[in-house]
Amino acid sequence: SPSPSPPSVCDTPACVKASAAILESITSHDPCDDFYEHACGAWHTANPMPADKSSMSSFGVLADDNRVLLRSLLEASGGPEVTEKARLYYAKCIDMAPINALGASPVAPDLAILGWRSGPDPVWAASDWASLGTALAHMHRSSTWPLFYSWTMADARNPTVNKVHIGQDGLGLGSRDYYLGKDPYSDPYLVAYHRYLDTLLELSSSILPQAADPSYRNATAHSVIAFETAIAAAQLPSAVLRNPAVSYNAWTRAQLQNETGPNFFWGAYQNALYSDVRGPGQSVPEPIIVDAPPYYRSLFGIVELTPVPTVMAYLQLMWLANSAPHLSQDFVDAQFE
Repeated sequence: SPSPSPPSVCDTPACVKASAAILESITSHDPCDDFYEHACGAWHTANPMPADKSSMSSFGVLADDNRVLLRSLLEASGGPEVTEKARLYYAKCIDMAPINALGASPVAPDLAILGWRSGPDPVWAASDWASLGTALAHMHRSSTWPLFYSWTMADARNPTVNKVHIGQDGLGLGSRDYYLGKDPYSDPYLVAYHRYLDTLLELSSSILPQAADPSYRNATAHSVIAFETAIAAAQLPSAVLRNPAVSYNAWTRAQLQNETGPNFFWGAYQNALYSDVRGPGQSVPEPIIVDAPPYYRSLFGIVELTPVPTVMAYLQLMWLANSAPHLSQDFVDAQFE
């Protein structure tokens, strides 16, 4: 019988470069002893964790390389008209003098939506629940995720169609492990987080006059951390969410409403969130893919027990934290203190 054809080998420059990158990541460590060290040890040595990041991967390295390439293109000259327009836009974005002069004012309209009423009354009225839905839709449309995320992606059980997915979220420190069982007055991470929230409020005092008072900032930062700790306690651990039986639940909107109680109206929230793509009055297709049902059964009870001003401050601080890279230099610097 004829000999089998040799396997085809990709020898294009891109394949050669990819193969070299893989070989450069491998160490002489015995793979039977520690395969991860064998396969990735050299990569970790060559790519130490940057001081401004909490994680790093090959995709992160690729993204950084792309940013360097884009910067070189944007700071060059010549090329088609569209490139010149991009360069003008880039130059405007890095002209820090006018950006610094604006301070927090660019986010004033957003903070007004998220702080929908004044006064210390802690009790939730029907109008407050409606305003919360409007505020969450506003934030979720900008990929800022207080309380939970809402995203449209392929259905894991039928990837030919997209479905709305909602999942637990809303922690400023990212993981529930930073909150649970920790003393907010002595834990180094929570103390640093308190200091950051205080700084965000102080830098925003031109549009949030109450934030000029140090005692207000201190009390608000503590109350927001306590609220986030309650949310963290209700969330399921990441390891549990790896179980599809937990993370994949196809619910109708009526089921979701029934599970979470009558206060937060999911229909109005989703109509506001998707109005620009669905059109006014067009409801979001069902089912909705829900992860961590126990979290949603607890979430809005936690919200109802939390004073309205605390929840509004939580939303405003999350918006400020996510906007910080695009605001004045003092906001940018506060991220690295």
